[in-house]
Amino acid sequence: MEGRHQAKVGSGSVQTNETWAGAWKPRWARWCLAAWKRNGSWLVEQNKEAYYRALRATQRTLGDRNDTDWEPWLGLFLLMLHRQTKAQGKRVDALHQTLNLLSQAERDLLEIVETSGRVTVAQAVEHIGQSRNTLRKRLAGLVARGLLTLEGKGRGSAYRKR
Repeated sequence: MEGRHQAKVGSGSVQTNETWAGAWKPRWARWCLAAWKRNGSWLVEQNKEAYYRALRATQRTLGDRNDTDWEPWLGLFLLMLHRQTKAQGKRVDALHQTLNLLSQAERDLLEIVETSGRVTVAQAVEHIGQSRNTLRKRLAGLVARGLLTLEGKGRGSAYRKR
């Protein structure tokens, strides 16, 4: 029984005819693509032409037999994964530099948010022991650095991880 499958990238799509017995192959490709979209779709968008070439080269070898040539598509996938890893590494290095500039109280505030999901000024005073005004300034500084986000106003406000 013949079926029609579609793999999508951005706004484009590539259609293939293949048997339902081999349907797991496009699903696997779509799963990988979904992971890219969540974490690095910008890489796919920048390399859309290479992605389509690799996908078509692999799709031409799809069939009932086990002689599918996955090398073009997997090679591109691994190249994209490598590039994404390098980009994420740079982001992690920048975060480490930022964290090294923080005071112990600011790191403690971030740890509270990490474990409980949020922190209010009152909770911060209770856990850290500094004055309300000092902790309010420290929390505002963490918001300015892009590490926390403020939700709400007044006594009901809380800080969450960005």
